This record gives sequence, C-alpha cells and structure tokens, in this order.
Amino acid sequence: MNSQINKKGENKKVSHRSATEEEIKMLEKEALIAPGMKCPRCDKIIDYIRVDEIEYVNEKGEKKIHDYFYAGHKNVVSKKTGKKNVEWHYLGAKEYDYVERFNELGLQGLVNSRRENRYLHELLGNMTIDEKFTARDFENMLDAILFNLDKVAIDDNEREILLEKIKKIQEKIEEKK
Repeated sequence: MNSQINKKGENKKVSHRSATEEEIKMLEKEALIAPGMKCPRCDKIIDYIRVDEIEYVNEKGEKKIHDYFYAGHKNVVSKKTGKKNVEWHYLGAKEYDYVERFNELGLQGLVNSRRENRYLHELLGNMTIDEKFTARDFENMLDAILFNLDKVAIDDNEREILLEKIKKIQEKIEEKK
C-alpha cells in the first residue's frame, strides 16, 4: 500500500490489486461487471478487474476504505513502445458515499451498466406534488421512452400490461380537460 498526501494535507493509503474471487462474484451477482463481459468504456472484452483501494480517515476521525474498479484488456499494443501490455479503463466506484450525502440515488460508476434505469425509477418514485413537474418535463420523459422503446424486449403478456398503463395515462390526461 502506498501512502499519498492529498490537497487537504490528509494522508491516504492507496493499493492496486486484482479483484478477489468474492468481489468478482459480488459484481457478477449484482449484474455489474465481470471478466468476459464487454467493457462499458470501449466494448472490448474484459480480461481482468483491478481494484484501487483507498484508505483514509474522514472528518469525523473514522477510517474509511473506497474501492475503485478498472477493466483490463490484455495484449493491447502500446502506441509508444509497440509492446503488448494490459490497457486499463476506469469504471468508477460501486458506490459514492460523499455524493450520497446530498441525495439518495445510490450513485455508481460504470461498474453498473443498469444504473441509469435504477436512478430513473428512484427519481420518479420520490417525486411529490409539491415539486414543479411540468407538462414539458413529462413530454421529455415520454420522448425518451419512445426513443428507447426499440431497445426493450417485450413479450405478449408485457405488451398487454404496458398498453393498459398507457390507457390509464391517457384517461388521466383526459380528466385534466
């Protein structure tokens, strides 16, 4: 573990290591990243997962550890040396507790390819009548849904459920007249 001093003069310990079997299983179980999957940064197949572990003491004097994940691609030819080596792509943290002090979305890095879907669900579920949600906001959301609809696999049962929801939305809009 290396020791580094940050801009605030705080001492942080940094280590670089391969992801453990337990970490890889956790990442796979949560449908995050795993060797053999496509890299969310470049679409190459992931050969390795590296973890940069940063240990520090927060303002409350508590010892904290953050893990930052990287996807590794072997046999990438270096432009400088012409030799094959491992190319690493930063994917971010599994969770960001500093940012989460100000919201409760469970923000994650590229390590979770479905994070945006979860954010949207969380945001829509937390909206209240007091928030200024306009018809234009709703229109923009519907445009985004329409734009992405071809990416959704829908079976016959799901089709009926979705059509029923759309019918209910239409009825609610008609009530507003």
